[in-house]
Amino acid sequence: MIESAFRTSVCTKLTDKVHRQPMVATFMGCAGTPDTYFDFASDLWVEWKCLDRDDHLPSTIPETKMPNPRQRAWLTRRFNAGGNACCIVGLKLRGRAFGFVLETPAEWSSPPSLAWYQPRLRTAAELAAYILKRVST
Repeated sequence: MIESAFRTSVCTKLTDKVHRQPMVATFMGCAGTPDTYFDFASDLWVEWKCLDRDDHLPSTIPETKMPNPRQRAWLTRRFNAGGNACCIVGLKLRGRAFGFVLETPAEWSSPPSLAWYQPRLRTAAELAAYILKRVST
């Protein structure tokens, strides 16, 4: 699955009231800045990652599909300042976008196992609801 397609599949399910700002433009994204900034009643920074293989659940998420050291450092700084950052990892199953959320430094610092992430898989609509909940409080 292509990361931009996954991001779009989730973001198009959000209400128009939630402001979203992509940070992936060369002049905006640097030093580990997450891919998207969301703003409503509160804000949320999201780093998006995506697995390449469709309809395949690996026993462990590849290290290359986890936040890199700069991204982890950025996410951890925001987490320590209030927790308004996360990483959403996407994959395609049965032709549909699914994903799971990494919410803490411990979660985004090492690749999760299938036993950890499989029960946390959510549809694109459920991930959009998660984002809406995070920016609504």
